[in-house]
Parts: sequence; C-alpha cells; structure tokens
Amino acid sequence: MRIDRYWKQAAAGLLAMMMFMTAGGGMDSFAMTDSQPFKAQGQALTAPDKIIIKDDQDHGQSSQSGQTAPVIQQIQSTNGQAGGGQTAGQAGGAQAAGQGGGGQTAIQDNGSQAAAETNDSDDGADAEAAKEELNTDMDGCLPLQAQKLTEAEARGTEVLGSYVPTVLPKGYGFESASRNLDRQEENLTLCWSRGMDSILLGIEKPDSAPDTVDIARAETYDVRLYEIPYGETVPEEYREIFQDPVFAIEDLSLEIIRSRVASYQDRGDTATPRGNFRVLYPDGVLVRFNGRGTPEEIWEMFCSMGE
Repeated sequence: MRIDRYWKQAAAGLLAMMMFMTAGGGMDSFAMTDSQPFKAQGQALTAPDKIIIKDDQDHGQSSQSGQTAPVIQQIQSTNGQAGGGQTAGQAGGAQAAGQGGGGQTAIQDNGSQAAAETNDSDDGADAEAAKEELNTDMDGCLPLQAQKLTEAEARGTEVLGSYVPTVLPKGYGFESASRNLDRQEENLTLCWSRGMDSILLGIEKPDSAPDTVDIARAETYDVRLYEIPYGETVPEEYREIFQDPVFAIEDLSLEIIRSRVASYQDRGDTATPRGNFRVLYPDGVLVRFNGRGTPEEIWEMFCSMGE
C-alpha cells in the first residue's frame, strides 16, 4: 500500500509539472520569480560593481501588458558616476536609457535656443547702434538735424538766399538744399548735378570771419605749382591754407579760379576740371565751393551771386 501511494504521488507531481510547462512556465520559474535565469542571477549576485534592484511590479501584469520592467541597474563604483540603465536583454531597460538620452538632448537644445536668443538680442543692439551712427554729423557727436528745402525756399532765405547763384554751368540741375539746425549760425547747403559732375555750395555767416590769403603769394594756393600727391610736394607751412584757401571777394578773379581748378586723370572719372575754395563777402557771408566746371563757368556763377 505504501508503494502504491508513493507512485501515485510521484505520478501526480509529474503530471502537475507537465501541465505547468505546457501552460508556458519554465524551469527558471521554480528558482526566482520575476528574476533572470540562474546563470544571470549568479553573475549579478557575485559581480562586485553591480547592485540588484528588484521591481515591485507584478510579473503577471508585466506579461499581460507586453512589457518587462528593468530589474538591474549598473553603477560604476570605480569613478562614482552612475551608468545608463542596463536590462540584460530586456526591452524596458533600453526604453529607460533612451528616455535618459532624450533628457540630455533636451538640455542641449534648450542651451542652444538660449544662445540663439542671446545672439539675436546682440544683433538687434548692433543694428540700432548702426542706425544711430548714420544719424550723426560729420564730427560723430550729436545727431544731425537737417531741414530740407526746395531751391525756391533756399533763395527766399533772408540774407543767405541772395548768395544762391542764378547762373550755373550748362547742364546742371538742382539736386538738394538743406539747413543744418544743429548749428547756431545761419547756414545753407545746396547741390546741383550733371551726370557724374556735381557742385556743392555751403553758405553761412560765421560769428568770426576767417583770414583771407594774400593773392600775391601764389605758392600758398596755386595747384598748378605742385604735383600730386600734394601732401608730399606742398611745403608743410602752406598746407593748411592750400587745402581750403579763403579769398576776399574783391580778390576773386578768373585767374584766381584757374589757379584752384584742374583736371585729373582718374580712372572711371570725367575730364571736367574740379577744385575747391572759399569766398568771403564784406557782410561776413562765407561761401564754400567744391565742384566741377571750367574756370569760365565757375567765374560766371560767382558773378551771379550776392546781388
């Protein structure tokens, strides 16, 4: 009877084992549920640089959802830095590592975005500074406030309007006129053009009249006496006067204008003679000429001024 009972119990156990294995179980399940196979467990438990972290999630629920939770996380004990999640072949660990990488990427992206915003801000500041610089006068100090005028308005200006020429070299047309509001003294600036040629007149009445040149000393103003570059051929003691001489209106003549106007063989330029000088009138009005034309044309233009 005892033998028969023994075999019946053995057969029942064997049948139960076969049914369990047929239902999807395995020999590993008899060892440690929710764990790795025997060999992996042994390696994990004996490795000195690993810590076993058991997931509390139910194995049956993980199997039903089609995902397996990570159970092992490797820590680099030698340098104190935590390594990425490892799952010993399980998909959950790979997903966790991917999420960790994504966090780092997000931080980098945020930093790049912040740097881009900073650069945009700097570019905006630079653009505003450049715009402000364009609105400054020639000395680079205060903003230039110019009042635009028509040619008729310039001619109608009290005192200075009478010095706007009524005769111009043939072919010249009115370009612009303005008044610099930043200057205390009365002033006008006019421009006429003819293709690439232009004439610029500055008319003002300064508080103190500048010194005029001695026309008997041609070496101080006559461009025909020197060769280009004038900075090397004109004596140093004459350079200041030579660059922009002031003639009294009673000394101005066609010959004086010829001494200040010359043609230069510049590539891409016109052959029209050009020059510069200033003329002082008895009432203290100072006219600055800078432009192109023959000496005869310029002389005729000055003869029509100040009437």
